Amino acid sequence: MSDSLADSHSFTIVSDEKDWLSASWLLTRHRWLWKRLIVVSALIWLFYCGLEVVPDALQFGWHPAWVMHGLLWGTGFALGVIAIGVALACGLLPSRVRRLFRAAAKLAQTTQFTFDAKGLQTANAHATTNLDWLQFERWLENDRILLLVLMPRNYYAISKTQVAPHIIDALRSALIAARVPHR
Repeated sequence: MSDSLADSHSFTIVSDEKDWLSASWLLTRHRWLWKRLIVVSALIWLFYCGLEVVPDALQFGWHPAWVMHGLLWGTGFALGVIAIGVALACGLLPSRVRRLFRAAAKLAQTTQFTFDAKGLQTANAHATTNLDWLQFERWLENDRILLLVLMPRNYYAISKTQVAPHIIDALRSALIAARVPHR
């Protein structure tokens, strides 16, 4: 047996809606880290405060009472818009994932994964892939899923409940050795 075959590992994943949802939450949390949410919130706040303060200031002057009144109204509007946006995003995510999972049911539900120091190979009833580790943008994980992200909307979700812990550890080690970013 050659060294590359001796160091290769294989496992099979069966698509599961709960895993898809966990992967979507993981990506959503990653995309909207606090610093990104703070920047977007600050821009929304500046916009609404500008809408409230600037017209009054230009018409009535820069009186502290008018400016403070405009800032309070602008802050209220901004907080409302931010709260509605976050609630909509969190509320709609599960139904979007459910719809996507049902639409993807026509694709292969079972995928065979094989990996070694060079990269990852996948095979299912419809396609095979052979990817070098350098083709992956990053990898993320939580207690349920390990995501191998190729592009922002293209990833492999590895369910930790379907794969032996020593294989997950080997996969993690291969990603670290190949210097795939972990964010």
